Amino acid sequence: MAFVRPTSRAEVRPPDPAGATTLDDLVARLRLLKAWAGDRPYTAITDAVNGGWKRAGRPAGELTTRSTVAGYFTLGRRRLDEELLVAIVRALHDDAAYAERWRRALMHVRGETVAAALVDARKELPPGIPDFVGRDRELRRVTELAALASPCRAVVIRGMPGVGKTSLALRAAHHLVGRGRLHRVRLFADLRGCAPTGPPADPGAVLGDFLRLLGLRGDEIPATLDGRIDRYRHLLRDQDALVVLDDAAPGHHVEALLPTGARSFTIITSRYTLPGLARVEEVPLGPLRAHEALSMLGRIAGHLRLGADPGIVRRIAASVGHLPLAVAVIGEHLGRHPDWLLADYLKPLPALVLAGGLRDALAASERHLPAETRRVLRLLALNRREVDSPAAAALVGLDVETARRHLETLAAAHLLERAAGDAFGFHRMVRAYAIERVRTDEPISQRRAALSRLAEHYRNGRLVH
Repeated sequence: MAFVRPTSRAEVRPPDPAGATTLDDLVARLRLLKAWAGDRPYTAITDAVNGGWKRAGRPAGELTTRSTVAGYFTLGRRRLDEELLVAIVRALHDDAAYAERWRRALMHVRGETVAAALVDARKELPPGIPDFVGRDRELRRVTELAALASPCRAVVIRGMPGVGKTSLALRAAHHLVGRGRLHRVRLFADLRGCAPTGPPADPGAVLGDFLRLLGLRGDEIPATLDGRIDRYRHLLRDQDALVVLDDAAPGHHVEALLPTGARSFTIITSRYTLPGLARVEEVPLGPLRAHEALSMLGRIAGHLRLGADPGIVRRIAASVGHLPLAVAVIGEHLGRHPDWLLADYLKPLPALVLAGGLRDALAASERHLPAETRRVLRLLALNRREVDSPAAAALVGLDVETARRHLETLAAAHLLERAAGDAFGFHRMVRAYAIERVRTDEPISQRRAALSRLAEHYRNGRLVH
C-alpha cells in the first residue's frame, strides 16, 4: 500500500522530475521526494513496491530487495530501471500521472546520457585550417609553455565564439609535433562544451575511448571514472604525449582528462574561464589584428576581388570586429558572389555573418546561462555605450549587486568585454546578435521602459555631479 502523506492547503508540492539532465540529478530529486514523503524507511518503500508488483501478478523471483531500493537513492549510479523507479515513486506518492512524469524524465536523461557517451576522440590530430593567418604572439606563447611542461602541464586558449580558438590550438599542436616535440602519443577529443545541440561529452566516455586508442581491450578498461583516470595517467606517465581537448566548459571534469606526467602537455580550448585547474596557464585570444583580418579576407576571397577599393575593404573588416569567423563568412560570400560590389556589403554585414554560423555559435554559448542573465545581455544591447554596474542595474531593473553578478557571468562567457574600471562593452557582432534577440524576445513596452530607466539614471548622475 502506498504511503499517504497528510495534506493541507499550504502543503508544499512534491519535487518536479522534469528538467533533470543526468542520473545524479534525477536521484537527487528522488531523495527530495523521499524527504517530502516524511522520509519513509527503505524497508517500507520496498514492501510497498513488492506489494504492488504481487497484486499485478509478478512472480516472487522478480521482486526487489531493500538494498536495491536503497541504491536508487545513491548518487553515482550508471543506470536506473524504469519500472522500479516508477514503482518507488508510486510508493512515495500514489499518483499515476505524477509517476508517469518520472518515467518521461528518465527517458529524457537516458537520451542525454547516450548522446554524452558518443565521443569524437582520435589518435591523430585533425588537420589545421588552410587560411590560418597571424597569431604569432599567441603561438609563441603556447610553444613556450609546452617547453615548460614540468611546471605547466596544460594551457587554456579561451575567447569568444568565432575567435579561432580551435584553429590556434591545432596550429600550435601541429607546430609542436613538427618540431619533434610531444610526438610519440597524440590524442584529440571534442568535449562539446558549447555544441549547438546535445549534452557535453561524458568524461568517462572520453577516457574510455582514449584508453582504447592507447591499446587497451574493452575488458581491460575500468568501469569507474576514478579507475579510468588512474589507468590513463599511468599509461601516459613516461610518454611524450600531446592531448588536445577542444570546447571545454566549466564543470566539465576537464581535470580528469589531464595527464600528470612531466613529459605530457595538454592544449584546451574554451569559451569560458575554467577555475580550479592546477598548473594550467591561460592564453586569452581576442579578434585578429587589422592587418591579419585583411590578409585572411584576401586569402579567402582573392586579393584581386578586394583590390578595387582598399578603404571599403578595411571598413568591412572593421565592421565585423575583425572576428575570424565573421571574416571567413564574408570572404566566402565575396568569392561566391562576384556580382556584389564591395559597397553592397556595408549594410547587410551583420545579417550575413549571423546567418553564416555566428548566430548558432552565440546561441550555443547563451543556452548554458540562466534565463535572467540572457535577458540582461539582450537589454544591454539597447544601449550603445559601455555600461557600469549601476547603469546596467537601472537598464535591467535590478539592484546593483545582482546586475554586477550578471555582468561578470557574461564576461566570463566572453559575451561581454571588460573595459576600464567597472565598465563592460560589446564586441560588434555580439551586439548585433543581442539586438536581433531583444527585438524578438522583449516587447517594445519593456524595451522603452528599460531605456527610460537608463535615461533617468544618467539624468540623476548629472544632477549629482
